[in-house]
Amino acid sequence: MTPKFTTTTLCVIITALGLSLSTAGCDKGSTEGKTGDAKSSDGGGEGKGDAGGQEPGDKGKTILAIDVASLSTCALMEGGAVRCWGANIEGQLGNGKQGDEFLESYTPVEVPGLSGATKLWASGSYSWGGGHSDGTTDTVCVQLDGGGVKCWGHNGLVFGDGERKNKPSPTDVAALAGITALDSASGHACGVWPDKTAKCWGSNAFGVLGIGNDEREATDPTPVMGLTGAVDVGCGQNHCCGLKEDGGVSCWGYASSGQLGNGANDKSNAPVAVKDLADATALAVATNTNCALKKDASVVCWGSDFGNVPKAVEGATDIVAIDGEGFVCGLRSDKTVVCWGANSYGQLGDGTTDDRRSKAAPVKGLANVKQIGVGRDHACALLEDNTVKCWGKNGRGQLGDGTLDDRSEPVVALQVASETLTPQSERPDALPSDAKVAQLDGPPEGCKNEFKAKVNGADIPFVIRSVEAKWNHAKLGLSLSFLNYDLDEKNKWAMPRGSQARIGFGLEKWVIEKNEAGEDRPVQKPVDSDGEFTTKLLDSYRLTNNAGIYDNHKQRFFDTGSVKVTHLDDSWVCGEIDLSHAEHKHALKGSFAAPVPAKAE
Repeated sequence: MTPKFTTTTLCVIITALGLSLSTAGCDKGSTEGKTGDAKSSDGGGEGKGDAGGQEPGDKGKTILAIDVASLSTCALMEGGAVRCWGANIEGQLGNGKQGDEFLESYTPVEVPGLSGATKLWASGSYSWGGGHSDGTTDTVCVQLDGGGVKCWGHNGLVFGDGERKNKPSPTDVAALAGITALDSASGHACGVWPDKTAKCWGSNAFGVLGIGNDEREATDPTPVMGLTGAVDVGCGQNHCCGLKEDGGVSCWGYASSGQLGNGANDKSNAPVAVKDLADATALAVATNTNCALKKDASVVCWGSDFGNVPKAVEGATDIVAIDGEGFVCGLRSDKTVVCWGANSYGQLGDGTTDDRRSKAAPVKGLANVKQIGVGRDHACALLEDNTVKCWGKNGRGQLGDGTLDDRSEPVVALQVASETLTPQSERPDALPSDAKVAQLDGPPEGCKNEFKAKVNGADIPFVIRSVEAKWNHAKLGLSLSFLNYDLDEKNKWAMPRGSQARIGFGLEKWVIEKNEAGEDRPVQKPVDSDGEFTTKLLDSYRLTNNAGIYDNHKQRFFDTGSVKVTHLDDSWVCGEIDLSHAEHKHALKGSFAAPVPAKAE
């Protein structure tokens, strides 16, 4: 989306062929569209340690703008430097490292060697397949004073360079030079050029690129079909929208929740006009919801929770700027903030975790706000006193307060404006220090949990603290999970970090049978203790047992070996496991036991 703040003006469940074959390891745009203006570190901060530095009211370096992605947050500083904090799973902190080498930082690290940036765009990018079982990661881009663009973090075609390789350091993207707006989401991205044409690129699932066809992808920026006079763009999970200079809005892509706003729920691979909307001044595109700020300072939304035509948001009045990704917030003319949408992590900032899907309410204790930025599950505000406050989910340190605690009210992000950044003194491995293990109450004789695991040839500590078994969707097989850390009851899908790991595998039995036409077809049978469940391919189907080690936001799979069930009844499943991946040097060997849940009716 289009920024108003610049240096001169002040954003697993593995599925295979539709079948659940394993456990689940299981808009944003620029700072310009998120402002409320009415009209050096070495990158070594890897842990919780010392979170000191600039305090509220200290001038320090001037913060020009902020932007919020899914698991990280960035700030544009005077002189065009950028500081980021939170997850670094795919290099979104821009410090030349990523993942296992530098997992996250709870206070800012400065992007090395970057200066002269005038605009900042940070977006959450959904990444359901492959490497990230949390399902999301981040892409960050800046525009330099000469018009050139550099990006870092998750790529997957969203840089516009035709590549999929992630970049942990700022990388020149010639194809985006001169853009005036930018946004990316689940493997797709769109931008606006100075001639007010909109172009999109990346994955084209559901026609999300708006280029008039359903081709799989477009590696280069490609004009959105028939969209002229564009001034801003925003992308959701499987749809995008464009704001036009005449106040109209058009959308394209998936529409099951009415995301296109044209009164229907049919997808479109070309833009369709949003119904009865002709006086929009700003656009906020969230996962499956879109909102537009109107000339009368009210806000209308459509899509999930609103329907397929625009509807007014109760409580969203006197609004001067809006932003959204997983939820939506608006900056009011009195410099306070209101938010609406999901609130599982306190991301609405009202001191609760109660959802307010279509009713705006004030963020608690927040005043004198210049600009807002909204991510998937957290938000931040830049205040007039040159401080940043954030609230919501904080599992990767994206709030910047030096902790991993979720916050339902705003807290100060530490050090953002400090003259000198203080690296955090240590990186916790996140494993409990006590010797508690999962207690199995009355397992059958010989049933026990005892694993030895390797990732990339290195042993990983695996004292089992949590065990879980679930029936799959057809109730014919089981999915098992074993964790070497305590399960987060509030967020059972919280990803492993540090030395944490989750081991998951499915017990699903497939046989080849002939159908009525006499053709061989795989058929799922109830899981039993007869024989082994191998990891080998079965005809054209995926692994009958898609086992993996999920650690540090990665999925490490095996390609040979077997899982043998030694005991199965209505209460317990036990067995032996011996899996490996010769090339990647992953291995899992030992025995397992888990209580079997009752089958839901």
